Amino acid sequence: DRVMWALGRAAESHVRKALIKAIPEYVFGRWACPCGYSTLEGTGQYAYSHRKCGRCRKGITQYREYTLIDEQRGVVGNPDIMILKNGLLTVVECKSTNDKGLQERVKANAPTANHAGQGLYYRRMAERAGFAMAPSIRVLYIKKEWKWNVTPYFELDVCEADKGYKTTLDLMDSTAEEIHRIRKDGRMPARLGKCT
Repeated sequence: DRVMWALGRAAESHVRKALIKAIPEYVFGRWACPCGYSTLEGTGQYAYSHRKCGRCRKGITQYREYTLIDEQRGVVGNPDIMILKNGLLTVVECKSTNDKGLQERVKANAPTANHAGQGLYYRRMAERAGFAMAPSIRVLYIKKEWKWNVTPYFELDVCEADKGYKTTLDLMDSTAEEIHRIRKDGRMPARLGKCT
């Protein structure tokens, strides 16, 4: 399991670094210097053109995922990447997979419900935090296995209106609100009925 998760993180890190190098003017996030003393928020281009850290004297150019916080529901989320273009933010959720998994996504021409739900919920959280959001998110599948002359990427555009995702997201909201209320009140949740 640890190897699988490490490969997934490496794939995500590779994509993020490639995007930052290719389009720094669009990659939005939090940026830090190597010592972590100085941070700023904005695009990579803004971070690269900014002053150096007053402590370590290095650039404030190390990408950090942007943390979204929904106080009302007690939810914290960290989108893999956010792209800022024409004043709108787009959440990009990166998912690593094997060849079989990638072919399943290509054949279905859709992300898994969990992957779409995760990215769309980040979009909802960012919108609630006051960001102007693009209407859709991107789910980017990255194949971990190497195959000659075959692209390791498959990207999908997903909207909340697609496939009833709004209902799922509303359920996630109500579940989070209930859990948050229960934690604040210090009480146990209602017991579920018997398993059928």
